Amino acid sequence: MKRTTALLIMGLSLLAACSTGPSGAERTLDAQRDSLGTQIADVRSAATLEADRLLVTAEFAQTLVAQMRNQNQVLSATIAALGGDAALVAPRASTPTLASLPVDPAAPPVTAEGITPATGEAVLAATPTAAPPALYNAVTARGVGANDCALAAVSQFTTADQSIYVVATASNIQPGMTLASRWYYEGQEVIRHEFTPEFAISQNCIWFFIDPEETPFNPGRWTVQLEVNGQPVGDPVAFSIGG
Repeated sequence: MKRTTALLIMGLSLLAACSTGPSGAERTLDAQRDSLGTQIADVRSAATLEADRLLVTAEFAQTLVAQMRNQNQVLSATIAALGGDAALVAPRASTPTLASLPVDPAAPPVTAEGITPATGEAVLAATPTAAPPALYNAVTARGVGANDCALAAVSQFTTADQSIYVVATASNIQPGMTLASRWYYEGQEVIRHEFTPEFAISQNCIWFFIDPEETPFNPGRWTVQLEVNGQPVGDPVAFSIGG
């Protein structure tokens, strides 16, 4: 009887111990919970690092935008100081084009290359191209000075004048080119003069003249046309000779 009672008490004690301790399923859930907590912490840490990296990238991009705007302002000021149109340098999303800047007609024409950085602002790079030879600002005169330019522009002459000059500014004239003047009286060519320089001429005056000994100064309407290598340049210069 005593032995039976002792065994019963021992069994009840083991049962109570088993009922108060965690089961295998509970221990598995606890392990999974701990593992998930570690993963969440890792994800949060990685997200924080990515956010910091994106913040630094955004700040760098904003700095780059400011630098490009400053460069654009400097370029606009430079073009304006050179007599160009600063409005040609403006932020735009597409590749811009640039017309020739308003300079003298003998200056090299200018083309442009549009560079559109990531900011969307356009930066123009002007590239000069080879300019053709030119004779411009042509006038008639009674004489020329030591600089070969006209003493005064004259469009009305008389039969008493001893000479009539045509004077023009030459640009990009190379050695061996042929310069010529064709003189017309009442629409008919009466004389032609030509000159082939052995030196380059750029932004200097050149001239031709006629006198009564080679062609009579008949009263009426006259014109003179300048040429470079046989091609007319500029408009004919009109003048008259009175009786």
